Amino acid sequence: VWQQQVGGPLQGEFFGAAPIVWQGLLIIGSAGSDWGVRGRIMAYDQSNGREVWRFNTIPRGKESGAETWAERGSARYGGGGSWPHYSIDMSTGEVFVPVGNPAPDIVPGHRPGKNLYTDSMLVLDARTGALKWYHQIVSNDGHDLDLGAAPMLYHDAKGHPIAAIGSKNGRLYGVNRETQKRVFDTPVARIENEGVQPTAAGLHVCPGLLGGVEWNGPAYDAKNKAIVVGVVDWCSTITPKPQKDYIPGQFMMGGEFKMDEESYGWVHALDPNNGKLRWSYKADAPVVAGVTPTAGGVVFTGDMAGNFLALDSATGAVLKKVQTGGAVAGGVISYALGGTQYVASTSGNVSRLTFGVSGAPTLILYTLGGKGGPALASADTVGVTADRSGAAIYAKICSACHGANAEGGLGPTPKGVSGRLGLAKTIEWIKNPSARMPKLYPGLMDDAEVAAVAAHIQKY
Repeated sequence: VWQQQVGGPLQGEFFGAAPIVWQGLLIIGSAGSDWGVRGRIMAYDQSNGREVWRFNTIPRGKESGAETWAERGSARYGGGGSWPHYSIDMSTGEVFVPVGNPAPDIVPGHRPGKNLYTDSMLVLDARTGALKWYHQIVSNDGHDLDLGAAPMLYHDAKGHPIAAIGSKNGRLYGVNRETQKRVFDTPVARIENEGVQPTAAGLHVCPGLLGGVEWNGPAYDAKNKAIVVGVVDWCSTITPKPQKDYIPGQFMMGGEFKMDEESYGWVHALDPNNGKLRWSYKADAPVVAGVTPTAGGVVFTGDMAGNFLALDSATGAVLKKVQTGGAVAGGVISYALGGTQYVASTSGNVSRLTFGVSGAPTLILYTLGGKGGPALASADTVGVTADRSGAAIYAKICSACHGANAEGGLGPTPKGVSGRLGLAKTIEWIKNPSARMPKLYPGLMDDAEVAAVAAHIQKY
């Protein structure tokens, strides 16, 4: 129907979220904070692709909030990308946007000021893109503490409209949407050296650069009137270094980070009125997957160790724990078909290589017990037949960074690799990549798959 290029992958821009549609407008935001992009939220006419409005998450010039960047030049590459999904109040036409970290990530002195609107929840008018209000979680962030999940909208026991905000800082917040004041602030992960600025000696921080509430965020359990949220608990040591000049398309972390060897996850249930913890389940590995509470009293989710979990939504007790053979990181859905209820999940996640685990991409279907109550009666795994050709493996694993046709993007182009390295050295390069590239072997790729990919990219 239409096609528009609305971002620059060679600048480090990409879309990490699905768009939302409201009254003929398609709304989406650019991601790429860690590459020093200038984040923005945009709306397009869904009939023809024409841009209707945009809101820059890093204000400059006369835009409101520009004064919070004391070093005005740093706002050219201030970050503020929005990589998770958004929420929308259909009755008011308000879009709730979680905004990511400022850039460079761990050198806050490079960009003095509050650095609006990074690490903030923006509330925009869906019709015009005008800012209605905002709530910043962390100002002048030096720990890479994005808002990494869509805010959850609900009403408390007194009918007040609330937004539940999960942050990578290891806290879950409740904000009254009428008064714009915090109702609660609940730690949901280990927190260490909160607000302490990193130094050249290194700083150990919890929950860490990959920790806290990520991607899928909180969900509402209507049966028990509770907020349920999955959490990553994985501390890290961050070491800043003097930031070099901004170079489009290059990583702009402003230093280095090293993750602890120990990592695990949590599933928490909280009171939606005051944020108090009702129960907690400690998972074997980070919980990145969506949490799905059901009317039958079960919460479904999974962890990055490959465990699919069914928990009692009233107590957190484990009803079923199934090892799927691959990381569980996406959404979990329940549906009925032909009088039978199913639960569907994916295993073998490949989108979060930063966690160092994956597996073979697999779709798993479970059938629910009937008269026996909400217990998993059987589990049938439907494996996706793997295409082990070099082209298929490249498309699945490599193209996100290096381009579908080796044109490059977040990573460099592989074009000309045959002349530079040849087949044998290309295989070695894939097995032992530079620090900028995730390690894919062994684990995500075996010897045969590495060789197939290496042979495939020789043609470019």
